[in-house]
Amino acid sequence: MKFNFKRFFLENEGNIISSITIILIFSFILVGILVLQTSNYNNENKVSKLTSDNFEYIVEDYRANIKVLSLDIINQTSKNIIENKQPLSNSRIQLKNQINQRLADENRKYYNDYNIIINSEVLEVFSDDNPFYINVKTKLTFTKDDISYSTEDICKISVIGLYDPLPFLKCKGIQVENDKIKYNHGLKDYLDRKINGIINTNPYINGKSPLFIKKCPYEPYNCHGHNNLCQNCILNGYYHESSDGSCYLCRMEGHGTCSHYGLETFIVPGEYDEINSSITSIDHVIFSDNPYCSNLICLNNSSNVNNFIFLDNGHKNKYGFSELYEI
Repeated sequence: MKFNFKRFFLENEGNIISSITIILIFSFILVGILVLQTSNYNNENKVSKLTSDNFEYIVEDYRANIKVLSLDIINQTSKNIIENKQPLSNSRIQLKNQINQRLADENRKYYNDYNIIINSEVLEVFSDDNPFYINVKTKLTFTKDDISYSTEDICKISVIGLYDPLPFLKCKGIQVENDKIKYNHGLKDYLDRKINGIINTNPYINGKSPLFIKKCPYEPYNCHGHNNLCQNCILNGYYHESSDGSCYLCRMEGHGTCSHYGLETFIVPGEYDEINSSITSIDHVIFSDNPYCSNLICLNNSSNVNNFIFLDNGHKNKYGFSELYEI
């Protein structure tokens, strides 16, 4: 028997239309559900990304603050040393404890402001291979909702622009003149006590040295002996890298020399006493346990800078005077 599709359709038209309508309605509902799910998924992704971006911003902001507050603590501690004339007994431990305490305050602040839990610990404060920097090593853990991040950081803190506390811990009766330290009779008295008067220290009456740490731009250092660069260096109060000079952390403890790679600067005599030798005009020699004598070096006078210093053979070589003065 041949199937009559037209007749079947006419007899079942109502049922077929109802079925198609149900299928269309179900399809629309299914499509709507899929659209809503897709929209919710996209919204969740956007929220997750916003949360993640905010978390990353907080972490980076906190890490940047470690450098700021560490520098502030080192600077303020140096000022306190100068004001009280009291060295630190252990600069590395004392600075570490101060930074830890300040970070604990910061952690509470970040929790109140951002609802983020921060666990911080300063593991170590130590001298950098570059003596114009101090390193602060920290261990950090950040937790916010279901996001967590842990890291160990080493933050490099520049000491350029900070006070040099060492002269204030070694000499009495000194004063500050602009960006220089003027020793008056303090340095001569200090040296006389050290060497029991066996070397003429009169040239260091009213001697001067830099107040702030500033890095010398004249490199290599042996160029100082030419083109008035040494005079310019002295006028600007520059410091130089030195394997014999004390690092900044040890300067805070009152040490003229130390085992770390450190700094040195010129201490310029104030009065020419018509002598050809006196204590070497380098701070780590003057403030060492055994200051030693060196020969006179005459400089060209420039901008009211005193025109003589005393240098030993090693420092003549270092600063380029060996070619001008026989060794």
